[in-house]
Amino acid sequence: MMPGITACERCPLGRASRPCPFLPRRFAAGDTIHGEDATAESVRFVKRGTVLLVRSTRSGNDVVRDVVHPGSLIGVEALVRPRYADAARAMTAATLCEVSTDRLREWLGSEGSPAHVVMTMLASSVPAPRSAGSDGNAVSRTATWILEHDSQELPRRVIAALLGIAPETLSRAIASLKLRGAIAATRNRIAILDRPLLERLATITRRDPRQEQEPDERIA
Repeated sequence: MMPGITACERCPLGRASRPCPFLPRRFAAGDTIHGEDATAESVRFVKRGTVLLVRSTRSGNDVVRDVVHPGSLIGVEALVRPRYADAARAMTAATLCEVSTDRLREWLGSEGSPAHVVMTMLASSVPAPRSAGSDGNAVSRTATWILEHDSQELPRRVIAALLGIAPETLSRAIASLKLRGAIAATRNRIAILDRPLLERLATITRRDPRQEQEPDERIA
């Protein structure tokens, strides 16, 4: 994860071209950057802040699909699709640099240029964001998330949404991992204390209430 970029000369896009075709735009926390199924007209580079990609379910609820940090592009599907797959919302105050799809194609070069071909291939093959918690019980999902994202500090409601579990279930899973000695946890931060143990707990996929609520001495 790239830290917030403070100057264009430190940005890989800014270094690649002068002048850079991407223009900065600021968003307040909670602002919608683009809507789900909205006409895809721009590609954006996250310069500062954190962005959530959100998709609506058939029941009308919003599900967090991914968390995007500085140094990443969003909306690249605009190069090959007419509409955005997800809504993008600023989780924190954020600065995004944006460029129209037409201007981006021009910047990438002719349609047969290597840069244009590679970017189009990437836009066509962007997979659905993978949830670390797509398998296993709540404890194994949470353990897997912590192993893969131990440097990220996110609200627990966002982590719960990414894992597909209720916030209360996440809290119980964190308490279980903490009691086992695998992690240390406060309200705003989680730290790994015993990585081998956490890796073993992450492999538990059989749903067993005892594994989710109480330490299992055979595993610990």
